[in-house]
Amino acid sequence: CTAILGNGAFAVENIRTCVEFGASKVYLVTRRRNLALPRLACWFCHQAITPVPAAMLLEMMEPMYELCGWGDPWTYHAVYGTREKSMCTIKSSSRFGIGDVTFLATVTGRCEYVVDLLKRCSPQTLHLVSGRKLENVHNIIKALGLIADFEADRLHHIKEMIGVWPAGDHRRFIFCDPLGMHAANFTTHSTGGASYSSSVSVKHFVDFPFEMRRLKEEVGIDDLLPRMTATEEKPAHQYDAKYAMMCAFTVDSVCPLLQAKMAGMDDYMSELFWAVNPLERYMKECRDSWDRYQEEWKQQGHEFEYVPYPYTMEMVDGWFKEYREKVGPARVSEKAAWMEANVEPSAEPVQYDRGNSQGWWKDSGILRVK
Repeated sequence: CTAILGNGAFAVENIRTCVEFGASKVYLVTRRRNLALPRLACWFCHQAITPVPAAMLLEMMEPMYELCGWGDPWTYHAVYGTREKSMCTIKSSSRFGIGDVTFLATVTGRCEYVVDLLKRCSPQTLHLVSGRKLENVHNIIKALGLIADFEADRLHHIKEMIGVWPAGDHRRFIFCDPLGMHAANFTTHSTGGASYSSSVSVKHFVDFPFEMRRLKEEVGIDDLLPRMTATEEKPAHQYDAKYAMMCAFTVDSVCPLLQAKMAGMDDYMSELFWAVNPLERYMKECRDSWDRYQEEWKQQGHEFEYVPYPYTMEMVDGWFKEYREKVGPARVSEKAAWMEANVEPSAEPVQYDRGNSQGWWKDSGILRVK
């Protein structure tokens, strides 16, 4: 048997590794149960043009949670929502563990979530605070969180981070994947989108230093941005998702040129995702993988009743219907018709330069005309 200590994304995804390498039983020992995410729910968020409301995401989890006997996702500690289950925010110090194998291993008995704390160890036995003993444990995987390297702080002589920059110096940038989650809407569960937008932002201020000078001297950006210092547990350059979001929102709100560079990215990512992972092919992959794991486990000698995949195309069609009703167009090809139907035409022609805004751009040093 194997015991995994922790309940973050790395801990949960190690369940798959353990069962693939033949662990007869996997115990995941955690002080409280965190949300885990099925593959199809993850797929839906990634393909969406506009971020998916967290309330919808919890609805997508329900079939898998019901199958495993995990209870209502709305009751988990990370969920802060209305009684009507119409809106919510998910706040957690860890990310979603993503994958169907976790759920399949749980429902077939190969994995057990143990809500408890480790007190001590004896040969092949874990003694828990509650008094329970986990016996015949030959491996322990410790996955209790991520600590960044203090050496980066020492190299940059960081006493304080202002936003994402050491001492507010935009010429120096340290990217450390933000910890946890803090969101009411979800567009991705990977680092790709955030890494790209961060790279664009950092390069923009390196290429156009007068933009940062304007933000500092005229806007007072250093006073608007959050700040972070080191503690005994973590270096200064390591911050959480809420801090990263505040930094991004603050800079974007006062830098229209930077916003313009990101225009169209959501449409591009949606089209790209559909080209690489079309729904029919992805659904088939999920079902085939689900069945293949069961076949392999039975060949290894594990006994259990066949478990059908809990999602259907009809369910996903329902997600798209709800998304169109609550959020907007589900595909890029639908946007033009949606805009025409939902944007009221103006009787007056659009005025793009009310109040001599061109003069403001010139005075701010952003627009230079010979």
